[in-house]
Amino acid sequence: MVVLFEDPRKLPLATFLMQVFITLVVCKILAKLLSYIRQPQVIGQIIAGILFGPSVLGHIRGWSETVWLPSSLPAFQLIANLGLLFFMFFLGLELDLGQIKNSWKTTIPIACASIIFPVGIGCAVALWFYDMNSNFQTNKIAFILFVASGFGFSAFPVLATLLNSNGLLNKPIGVQTISLAAVEDIAVWVILAIASAFSSGDSALQGLYTLLLTLAFIAIRDYSRIMLQIIIDDHHQ
Repeated sequence: MVVLFEDPRKLPLATFLMQVFITLVVCKILAKLLSYIRQPQVIGQIIAGILFGPSVLGHIRGWSETVWLPSSLPAFQLIANLGLLFFMFFLGLELDLGQIKNSWKTTIPIACASIIFPVGIGCAVALWFYDMNSNFQTNKIAFILFVASGFGFSAFPVLATLLNSNGLLNKPIGVQTISLAAVEDIAVWVILAIASAFSSGDSALQGLYTLLLTLAFIAIRDYSRIMLQIIIDDHHQ
């Protein structure tokens, strides 16, 4: 039963609706203001996130105690992740995969060249930071790869939003950009998988052993798929 004039902070649903309302209003206001200088809507959303986060309003005690309660963050983050999931799904419906496949020959070399520099900087920073702190208990290789992968991500949802809002998603420049971002993110996820393999063991040899087992599983899976397709084709003939 809902009691009139009750503190909304005691009601999880009321707190969530209040947060959504404030977020939408601020995002729309910022998007309207930025439209006068021809900036896309996603820029206003990014600025709103910075304002709501610990960098600005998070320092104000009343803000975190009245609007953004720590206990309400998991539910809000869950809904936000679901929203991102649906956005990427509908974005995939609008993409022309045929154009992306045709541009991969030029995409892969450019993507590899563009990811080497930030990942290299990330490795150097991680190595310097690891050597300065002798109290780290994590695997050195895993730590370096985790930090380096953070430098290599392309912020794919933000990039896709920018292209979609400007009507460039299925244009040649948009297809090329999306393809580059996809290849870069795939490479970074591979780096994260390698880092996870090294972090799961107590030594580098155990991490290498885990990585080799993973590669062997992928090879066997692909070989089995090919053999199964051959058997099916022979059966139909």
